[in-house]
Amino acid sequence: MHGLQAGLSDPRRHSGDADRRGKPPGRRRKRKRASLIGAFAKILALVPARALGALGAGIGRAAWLVDKRHRAIARRNLARAFPELGWHARERIGREAFAELGRSVMELAHVYTKPKDWLMARIDLVGHGRVIEALTARRGAILCAAHHGNWELGALAFSMLGWPIHIPYRPLNQRQLDAWVLAARTRFGARFHPRDGAARALLKALREGEAVALMVDQHITGEPVPFFGHLALTTTLPALLHQRTGAPLFGVMLMRNGKSFRFRLVFWPIEAPKGASPVEIMRIVSDEFARRIRKKPEDWLWAHQRWAWIERMSPEAAEAVHGIP
Repeated sequence: MHGLQAGLSDPRRHSGDADRRGKPPGRRRKRKRASLIGAFAKILALVPARALGALGAGIGRAAWLVDKRHRAIARRNLARAFPELGWHARERIGREAFAELGRSVMELAHVYTKPKDWLMARIDLVGHGRVIEALTARRGAILCAAHHGNWELGALAFSMLGWPIHIPYRPLNQRQLDAWVLAARTRFGARFHPRDGAARALLKALREGEAVALMVDQHITGEPVPFFGHLALTTTLPALLHQRTGAPLFGVMLMRNGKSFRFRLVFWPIEAPKGASPVEIMRIVSDEFARRIRKKPEDWLWAHQRWAWIERMSPEAAEAVHGIP
């Protein structure tokens, strides 16, 4: 009876639509696709990183021409952040930001497959001594990061340095691909936690003297905090974790040297005034990131809807910002 029921429950059992183990063809296709992506990444990694990055930059500049939706988002964002700049200056930043994104995406073939020594030889560290001191003293460390340059390499660097690092993330919809990406991200010891429910794991890690890294420049559930002079929903989790554990706050950004596959990973301490609220602390964090992004704005992710909250609150803001459609 059990066998009969099993056969009746899956009409594909004796057809060509399922394999011998009864796995649906959709799952087989997804697993095969993820395997092909992994193999393709290894093949791409045979191409020198600079050449691969140049190819990605070209793809990014082409995307600026054809991707009207994200180009419009970038234009609105740039108009908010740089009202003092002329049209052509903002267009150049937007176009080169798309180029940087394309460059970083193509470089993932190296980031996700190359050994630690090869990757770390291309990163110069600046200001990381105080982070090491905090971790050595078992005080923990809260690293606030941004989508600047090749941020995947920046996140990977923490574990390549041997730091006990915990990072929240949003799993990809395609499970097999997510498993492959997660394996690449964690291959040097980093601990990634699904974003929903990650706060408890991060709190535990800090109390054990370990480090956590959090992106602070995304439109995400949080509180309105000024960023480039305009309110944007901002996570207050770094500030809350700091207040709960006493772990010191640090900012960190991966800065690309020119257009090469060489970088500076820059750390700096963030001083939270005694008695400051989480929103006040995150304003300090946001102001510091805005100041640093201004130095090389083309390396930041302008195509992200960072100010989506204010556009929803004021629909006309989505239609025109400083005259930009």
